[in-house]
Amino acid sequence: MKLRYQFFVNLRPQSLLAQKRFKARLGASVFSACFAACGLVPGMINAEELNTEEINVLVSIKPLALLIAPLLSDKPQTAGSVDILLPPKASPHSYALKVSDRKQLIAADLVVWVGADMERFLEKPIAAITRADVKKTLAAMDATAMHWPEQAAGHTTKHQHHDLHDPHFWLNPQNAIVLLEAVAKRLQVLNPGQEQNYQRRLEALTANIVDSELKIVDILKNVHSKPFVVSHDGFGHFIARFGLNQLAAIRVGVDSKPGAKHLYELRKDIVRAEAPCVLVEPGETDGWGVRLAEELNLRVASLDILAEEVEDMGYAKYIEGLARTVEACLLDEL
Repeated sequence: MKLRYQFFVNLRPQSLLAQKRFKARLGASVFSACFAACGLVPGMINAEELNTEEINVLVSIKPLALLIAPLLSDKPQTAGSVDILLPPKASPHSYALKVSDRKQLIAADLVVWVGADMERFLEKPIAAITRADVKKTLAAMDATAMHWPEQAAGHTTKHQHHDLHDPHFWLNPQNAIVLLEAVAKRLQVLNPGQEQNYQRRLEALTANIVDSELKIVDILKNVHSKPFVVSHDGFGHFIARFGLNQLAAIRVGVDSKPGAKHLYELRKDIVRAEAPCVLVEPGETDGWGVRLAEELNLRVASLDILAEEVEDMGYAKYIEGLARTVEACLLDEL
């Protein structure tokens, strides 16, 4: 294992941003020299003006791409302005890096990941990259001013996320703004020629997210007191931010199984509270949440917290969509 990561560091090539800037400077020099020889252009052309937008950002999961892509360009193609490390349907809790993934990590100008609480598989590779160049990595959960919710109902000390913080921070729009500010600041260091553009986009995105929060408050205004159950304890940031009433979690971790005693108590609590809805994640067609819903005649709504099924929309519409799903499940409007 030690030799593997030594290999990982020793083969580290020059970053794509450095390569682009070198090519830009070389091209500008040749271009300027030719025109100067013809008496058309005195002096040198500013190379940064030739490739001002190009910077290679790699993120671990899609929600980060939804947030960061609009910072890089005024015309981002969904999340296409950034590369996403994990393929669709892959779990950030248990993913195994491939050789091609390691090459992506090495070549990126900036790697943005959630943090070790969610993505343990990235801990050692990220540490190796950071030792070589601290500016090349950014852990979202290390950003200052993040908001962390109180432990939600159903949470125990055996939670999948190592009993630290619920890592699904992006479900709180205020945390989305915190990450955007951190990423914009880092981009300004890496690509100073675009500092004003990054700041302009940051301000526009922040205003958009604030507007979206106000819409969500209005969407959820009639469901604050209605109890519901979640398939696993990963919705805490959204629930805490918008004052929702989570009754319990069926599973305390994404890979754990509920015990018989827990399920017995949970059934009693659901009946007593008259909880109408179970929130699950995409793909849980035969999970504990669906089984419990069928047994107790509850509604089931899929809450796509990893944005696996999100297509042409930015973060604001994505988070509004989650709110509308919760409202519909609680008000029987599915």
